[in-house]
Amino acid sequence: MAADAAWCREAFGLDYWQAWALVLGFSALAGAWIQALDRRLAPGLARLLAVLPVVAANLVLTRLFCRGTDATAVILVGFNTSWLSSFKALAWAMNRGALADALLTPAQFVATYMAPLTPQHDPPGGQKKGRLAEDAGGVWSHIVNYSAKLAVMGIAVTLLLEYPDMPGVLQSLCLTWGLYSLLSSAMDGSGVLLVGILGMKLSPHFDKPFLANSTTSWWNKRWDIAAGNTLRAVVFDPICERRWVADRKVAPARPGPLLQLLGSCASFGTSGLIHEGIYWYMTGHTTGGIWMCFFLAQVPLIVAERALLVALRRAGITLPNWLRILITLTCQNQLGHWFFWPPIKGPIAEQVISNILDSHRERMALLGLKSIF
Repeated sequence: MAADAAWCREAFGLDYWQAWALVLGFSALAGAWIQALDRRLAPGLARLLAVLPVVAANLVLTRLFCRGTDATAVILVGFNTSWLSSFKALAWAMNRGALADALLTPAQFVATYMAPLTPQHDPPGGQKKGRLAEDAGGVWSHIVNYSAKLAVMGIAVTLLLEYPDMPGVLQSLCLTWGLYSLLSSAMDGSGVLLVGILGMKLSPHFDKPFLANSTTSWWNKRWDIAAGNTLRAVVFDPICERRWVADRKVAPARPGPLLQLLGSCASFGTSGLIHEGIYWYMTGHTTGGIWMCFFLAQVPLIVAERALLVALRRAGITLPNWLRILITLTCQNQLGHWFFWPPIKGPIAEQVISNILDSHRERMALLGLKSIF
């Protein structure tokens, strides 16, 4: 706790919102720095050296928020600044990702670096990469989605508060959709500003994960697509292309199955390391590898799932979509129940819920309304 107090915002005389202002202000300056160098530095080592101080600072910024009392802020800043913004900067150094590929104004460039979102754009060379070319909708679409996610969050929090003795697997389910609504609503809220003020078109970030009909669909097309985009740019594509810096003049060869498997293992392994880091930000220690197991377990699950679907297809058997969705959601919830949620259940979950309720009460007070919690 003493070490935490030495880094926490309170040690620097900052209140909660001043710490947020510092994070956002630095992110804006970092985005402007990278944008100013965009046409001055060639991709590769020069760009990498330019962004390494930014990445180092991003890793420190999450520590401004105090463990325990600022649990939700630690999650959001750890996710967006320490992870996504850092990976966007590294991808730019490698001539990859949205900052290198999308046609952006200076303001849009900075906003793309800062926000947990990816602009809609066509990947170079006509390659199909995830859902980058799809449009997530206009301002009203983001407002409706934001409101819906807040409703989902309210339902999840209510169930967790009203039924603390519910079966553990159902508690894990509530926590999953609570995390979904927390991250996704932050993305939708940012999307309102980027679309409404800067006129940007954004690719999907979360898209109805409850409709995922396979593990591949869950991770590639439904769950936290914006984070997946950064992993693809920094980890998966360099492995599959067997080159660190992307060459726009030479189209990459189609990777073989072993390279794709290696890229998948490295991507999920990197995600596991990042999540272990976010848990360290929250607690001062890791999960002991439990979260790493959760992410690495996805690779054999995907391989087995594909093999099974091929075998069924050859046998002339087609599973109905509703059954595939049910199997997928059950598998993901059970894996989360075993490997993801145990380190969170208890004090951390309680503190996050407390932060969410405090935020809700503040919003209601600003509107002159009384909170139901």
